[in-house]
Amino acid sequence: PVMGAAAFIMAEYTGIPYRDIALAAIIPAILFYLPIYLQVHLRAVKTGLQGLRPDEIPNLFTTLSNGWLFIVPLIAISWSLLDGYTPAYSAVYGLMAVFAVSMLKSATRLDPKAIYETLAVAATRMIPVVGACAAAGLVIGGITMTGLASKFSYLVFAIAGDNLYLSVCVAAAVTLLLGLGMPTPSAYILAAVLISPVLYDLGLPTLPSQLFLFYFAVMSALTPPVAVAAYAASAIANANPLEIAVNAVKISVGAFVVPFAFLFNNALLLDGTPTEIVFSFVFACFGIGCLAIAVEAYIIRPLKPWVALILAGSGLLMLVPVWQIVVCAAGVAGLIIIYEIVGSRPKAAR
Repeated sequence: PVMGAAAFIMAEYTGIPYRDIALAAIIPAILFYLPIYLQVHLRAVKTGLQGLRPDEIPNLFTTLSNGWLFIVPLIAISWSLLDGYTPAYSAVYGLMAVFAVSMLKSATRLDPKAIYETLAVAATRMIPVVGACAAAGLVIGGITMTGLASKFSYLVFAIAGDNLYLSVCVAAAVTLLLGLGMPTPSAYILAAVLISPVLYDLGLPTLPSQLFLFYFAVMSALTPPVAVAAYAASAIANANPLEIAVNAVKISVGAFVVPFAFLFNNALLLDGTPTEIVFSFVFACFGIGCLAIAVEAYIIRPLKPWVALILAGSGLLMLVPVWQIVVCAAGVAGLIIIYEIVGSRPKAAR
């Protein structure tokens, strides 16, 4: 339920309650993590990586009995956000829950020194967020007073004309460029102020437009050539940052596609009838899964390039908000997957 500083800035900037933003982001979040999980699994199978041995896996009952209290603060924050409380009040409830459950076990009990150190760490970690929020007003005011936002909109329309899809692609590319080397909150603030007027002029709703920019502001951290997140990961993995960035983009391919999907199909943001939402969600999961399989070019056996290309195209078409196209694409993808599974079996088994 806690989406990071940029999402709270979005709530302040747009006036949309944070609860509505978090609820709308549920399906896109699933569509973000699903292909990552699938690609990591397929790559592990393809390269022969193994999981933990049974004796290395912690006992579930022991883990839950020792760690259940860590779930309580998360439940408190989630409940308060969903009940309509502001993020500030929700944070207070979360702090109260943390303090209460920490008293239940001697190992987690907070003494005055621990409380002081915790508050000091929290204050230190709040500095970047406070700085970003303080700068947001200055940036927004400066851009508004100089008329830069309207000039930027004119520039985008000069490049893309009246073409909705081309304009959206330009907006995504510019957001990635603006976010190179910047923290996510700062990247989102610039994108929201400069690019959201373009999306509004195209007739796109506020929340889908803002989430669209939010996604690409986040993805700018791993997009080459700067890829700030890749440099942080390289220190941990002791690997080449550019190589990490390229692999991160491949594994996160769904994150670059999902924003376009929910921008043109608001049912993926829980805006629609229950039938539309379920239909869109199921086929979007299948489509994004097919795209992940195509990127790895592997199911049970390696895929031929032309098969992977058709599967990728089918996966992308399943994200289109036209049910006839979606059903046909799902049929093609289903036949390919069945063919690959059956074809991978030994002839004797067939």
